[in-house]
Amino acid sequence: MKKAIWTLALAAAGGILGLKSADPRNIFPWDALIGALWAGGIGYGFGTIFDTKRVNRPIVFAWTMTLALVGIFFGLLIGTAVNPYLREWQVDATGAVGACCGALLGYMVGRIQRRRILSMPAS
Repeated sequence: MKKAIWTLALAAAGGILGLKSADPRNIFPWDALIGALWAGGIGYGFGTIFDTKRVNRPIVFAWTMTLALVGIFFGLLIGTAVNPYLREWQVDATGAVGACCGALLGYMVGRIQRRRILSMPAS
């Protein structure tokens, strides 16, 4: 149930953010669809993390992918804060660097969480 709530809530938030940046000349708001899919992916990842009852290898994958998606957002924020007039390829590069940093951080967090929970005695 948590997974569905996280996914729907963040997909709605991403859709709203996408609508705010949508081009009014387009018939179909592609920005809203992309924003909803992207934020829905983040919500699905967090829902998977918080809804997992036992620790297994997919929890590391969930952390990695979720923080990679979050890293894209923060990479773009940091890139435009440093230089607000970036070229298109530079914006793409900051998003890719953010995704790589997020994936690395997510992998480390997932491994630490998995190791910590596996080392706890069963009660």
